[in-house]
Amino acid sequence: MIETTPLRSVFWLIAEKFVGVGLTFLATLFVARHLAPEQFGTLSYLLALLSIISAISAIGQNALVTRELVERPEDNDRIMGSSLGVRVGGCILFSSLALVFSPFLVQAPMRVFFVFLLIGNLFSSLWVFDYWFQALVASPRAVMIRITVIAIFSVARILAVLADAQLSTFVLIAALEMAVLGVGYFLAYWFSQISPRLVFDRNEAANLLRHSWWLALSGIAAIVYLKIDLVMLGQMTNDEQVGYYSVATKLSEFWYFFPAA
Repeated sequence: MIETTPLRSVFWLIAEKFVGVGLTFLATLFVARHLAPEQFGTLSYLLALLSIISAISAIGQNALVTRELVERPEDNDRIMGSSLGVRVGGCILFSSLALVFSPFLVQAPMRVFFVFLLIGNLFSSLWVFDYWFQALVASPRAVMIRITVIAIFSVARILAVLADAQLSTFVLIAALEMAVLGVGYFLAYWFSQISPRLVFDRNEAANLLRHSWWLALSGIAAIVYLKIDLVMLGQMTNDEQVGYYSVATKLSEFWYFFPAA
C-alpha cells in the first residue's frame, strides 16, 4: 500500500503543472511550425473531436469512483472492476458511434487518422485507475507516470519534427500517448496491491451508472465548452484557419497555469 501525505501530493501536483505545461507547450510550438497551419489545423481538429468523445466515454466516473473508494475501501476490488467495465463499455460504444458518424465529421482522407485516435481512446478506459490514487491521496505515483509519459512523448514529437515526419506520425504519437498512459496507470495500480484482483459486479456497475449521469453531463459540458470552438471552426471554415486559431489558443492556455497552480 502507498504511504504519502497531502502536502507531498500537493507538491507533486504543482510540479506536474510546471513540467507538463512547459513540455507540452514547447512540443506544440515545434509541431505547429513543422506542420504549417493547414496540417496542424487538421491535427487540432481531430484531437478536439477526440477530447469530446473521450469525455462522453468517461460517463462521469471520475469523482464518483473516488468518492465510492473513500467511503467503501473494503469494496475496492468490486468498485474498480465494475468501474473499469463501465469505462470499457463506454469507450467501445461511443467510439463505435463516432466511427459511424465520421463521414459527417471528418473528411475522407483524414478518417484513417481518426480511426487510429479512436483506437487510442479505448485505452483511456484504463485511466480509471488514476481515481484509485486520488482516493488514497497518493498523487505522487500517478503524477510521476503522467510526467514520464508527457516527457517521453514530447521528446518523440520533437524528434519527429527533426526527422521531417508527416502528419500521420503525429497522429500515431497522440494515440500511443493515450495508450501508454492508460497502461502505466494500470501497472502502477496492479503492483501497488498486495493481492491484486478486479471483480466486475453488475449491481455495482448499475449503481455507478445510476449516480453518474449528472457528473457525466457536467464533464461533457466542460469539455464541449473548451473544444467546441475548434470543431465549429473546422466545420465552418478550413483546416488552415483552425491551425491559426489553435496556435493562438495554445499560447493563451499556457498562462492558465499561474492562477491554477
